[in-house]
Amino acid sequence: MKRRWFRLANRRAAPFKTPRAADDEASRRQEELGREIAEQVKEAEENITAAKQDAVSGIREAAVVATVGATERLIGVTPSDAAAGAAVDKALEARK
Repeated sequence: MKRRWFRLANRRAAPFKTPRAADDEASRRQEELGREIAEQVKEAEENITAAKQDAVSGIREAAVVATVGATERLIGVTPSDAAAGAAVDKALEARK
């Protein structure tokens, strides 16, 4: 009789356990999604940083070429890329 009562009690309690199990599953899934999203955000931030660095590098290179060309036209002297690069770097630092 005791065992029969226990099985009956378990069947009656089953619906009450289901929401708790669903909450646990939802909580686990939310944590998992949170980790996935955090990883995607980190990856996106790294991609943005790399793109910014590439853009700044491209702008600097264009500025060096423009500096060399302008110096040639204005005073007839062709500066080295290193000298033009130093001048561009100095001008960029002054703007910060």
